Amino acid sequence: MHFNPFSTFCAKSLAIELLDQDALAAVVLEMFDERWQRMQTLHPSGSFQRTLLDNEMQAVAETAGEGPVPVLFADLSDEELDVVLQQVSATTLQDMRSLSGWSNIVSDVADCFSTLASGGRNASSCRNSSSELDGSDASSVSFVVALFLLLVSTPIAIFRNILVLAMEAPFCARYGGQQILAKGEHGEPALHRIQGMWGRLAPQTTLMDEVILANLQALPKATSSSLGLRVATAFQRLLSAYGVHAGPIRVLKVNSFKDGQRDLLCDIDIPFSSSPCGVARLLERALFSEEAQRPEATSLLHVLRAVSAQISTLKVEIRPSKERLVNSLRMAIPKTIILPRRVDSMIQASLKFFRVYRPVLDTLHKEESQELESLLTRPSLCLRGGHLVAQEPQMLKDTCWHGVRELSGLLAISQAAHLQLKELLAPGSSWAKTVVGDVPSKHPSRAWQSGPESLLPDALHLDPGVKRREKLVEEVLSSQRAYELQDTAAHDLLASRLHVHFETLADLCTGLARAERSLDIVWLRNRFRDPDCFGYPCVQSLATLCWEYGSVFKIHDTCPGSALGITSARSPFITSACLRPRQERKLPNFVRSSTRRFLLAASAAILTRLRLLLQTFWIARDNGCDGALTQSLSG
Repeated sequence: MHFNPFSTFCAKSLAIELLDQDALAAVVLEMFDERWQRMQTLHPSGSFQRTLLDNEMQAVAETAGEGPVPVLFADLSDEELDVVLQQVSATTLQDMRSLSGWSNIVSDVADCFSTLASGGRNASSCRNSSSELDGSDASSVSFVVALFLLLVSTPIAIFRNILVLAMEAPFCARYGGQQILAKGEHGEPALHRIQGMWGRLAPQTTLMDEVILANLQALPKATSSSLGLRVATAFQRLLSAYGVHAGPIRVLKVNSFKDGQRDLLCDIDIPFSSSPCGVARLLERALFSEEAQRPEATSLLHVLRAVSAQISTLKVEIRPSKERLVNSLRMAIPKTIILPRRVDSMIQASLKFFRVYRPVLDTLHKEESQELESLLTRPSLCLRGGHLVAQEPQMLKDTCWHGVRELSGLLAISQAAHLQLKELLAPGSSWAKTVVGDVPSKHPSRAWQSGPESLLPDALHLDPGVKRREKLVEEVLSSQRAYELQDTAAHDLLASRLHVHFETLADLCTGLARAERSLDIVWLRNRFRDPDCFGYPCVQSLATLCWEYGSVFKIHDTCPGSALGITSARSPFITSACLRPRQERKLPNFVRSSTRRFLLAASAAILTRLRLLLQTFWIARDNGCDGALTQSLSG
């Protein structure tokens, strides 16, 4: 009896007894892989849900998993079971209409009991005595008492079954270890299925640190694991042909409760992309433009048609996952309260930005295709061992630190570096010597137009000024991790900003080339190739102006006359950020101006150090360290 405590005890006891006797060859569960993965997600081993929903399948599998005994699945999948149930139901209804049919039913029942009886005799013959099995099943308790305990525990089993059904209701089938919520929980209007459309592709995105998780969704009528593997392989080949080094691709099958079809999703990990926009544009070009004649695109379309019996329309869309987005934001900014309504607003803003920038990039693709193509294929760079190299996943990069100990010191060097960069870009001009301060954002003193001989030629330079103190403190506090003893996130603050607007991509590429020749570049992030979470194409570059200062350049491409506050001219621009001395790392102290914050930080640091001290002591004792080592570790 599923989820019955006494049934679980008997099954686990039998598994332990057979393991002790070295007589257990395998454990075969009445389960299929998708349902097992879903069960492991809803109530994993060691969790409170696992204790509350204790069952014989997980108990025996966990017991067998401690040794070399394999755990096998011997049940049908959902779609196969549905077909079998439909066939058996139709046959049974047909047999019930005639006397010959009833004879078939009786013979089937008789065959079932004879098969079970023969199976019991075979099982007994495998063991020397069938009484051993009977004794282990009841765990040395009489058969009558065992039945009584089984009946007494039945209400618990019923409660657990109802609870499991309630937990699994919002979830669909799962394949490959990724959890997919039912469509209704996303709340996105774009998720509503278009009438008459048999197929659709939709990237599902996750905002994470330099990682995009995109789900490419097709709507097949019937799928299998082999067909899903073919789809994943075709996507892998297509992305590789376009220079996108994708990570693992997992196939997920999700029920569609609306029309009885199945959804096939490919979960693709794409390093150095925090937005689906670049992937969506790539797929659109590969599937809907003249590039669809490429062998990789043709192979993908052929596989999709094979998976889905009939596809009249393919469409690339963004489908953000709210649950994944919330988890990613909590990891990125742990000390910030993540409200669902704010996450919804972020999703809506991301969709709006994507819809705005996509026609801009289409226009650039037509008017300045060569320059845009060079930016789309240019890799991001980082400094490693003193040399600029193409950035790769998990690469350990050189770090540039500022050595100030107070926020006022950081603001001071940022202001000095800000003026130094302006003097470098516009030598001898009044704009380079002006400190804007509280000057209105549209005041003419903030702007300067460069000439063809300037470092960044034919560009409009705008000075938004250095960030305010309150904004920097907020950035530090929101990005600090719980395990950090001090404000370790403060070393990466960017306080200085400078915007340089170009008229064309050709001018932008020229300005970037001159900046690379004239400045010592520390890192370069190509957001044309890998846009940020709002799909904003840009190139960010950190460069040192002298032996001690550095500056961040950010090259963007924006939209003409959009309703999102973008400038009226289509103008890629360069932004400068914090200039920091490259010195030995010294953590800043931002709480000296506030006694209350200082006391709170000191208390937290003392408690954290005490916790670490206790953990070190217990680790040393558990590892069998002698008294001298324990004393030294404690010291």
